[in-house]
Amino acid sequence: MIAKVASFIHYHNLIKQNNTIIAAVSGGRDSMAMLYVLYTLKSELKFKLQACHINHGIRGKDADLDEKLIKDECLQLNIPLYTERLYDFNLKSSEDTLRQARYAKFQSILNDNPHAEIATAHHLDDQLETFFMRLAKGSYLKGLTGIPVSRP
Repeated sequence: MIAKVASFIHYHNLIKQNNTIIAAVSGGRDSMAMLYVLYTLKSELKFKLQACHINHGIRGKDADLDEKLIKDECLQLNIPLYTERLYDFNLKSSEDTLRQARYAKFQSILNDNPHAEIATAHHLDDQLETFFMRLAKGSYLKGLTGIPVSRP
């Protein structure tokens, strides 16, 4: 798997030497796997690794346990970690609203780290969900492409 990820990174020119990559980690399997893979690749690809975690505060103790897991893992791996807690959301908040809030926090982190890039992890279910949500909204063909490999 690590070789496949390294090949994907090289093919799409996602990480340049001496970049700072900030892994957006939720505590879920996909983002934790990304964190471990990036940790494994950082010496080979010669980049600096940091992490960030956004706690929306809507899942109570489960969200706090996710945050603790990430803090513990980053401490053990010696990965600098940014954590942000959001307070204006609840279980009725839409996925899109939560995503927009996360991306606003990501942008704030990038503003403080102008030479860094944020890495997010997505799996096939995320791609399918994005496709069907856009299809239901009546998106044109370009909008049905799913989650892009990179964004400006």
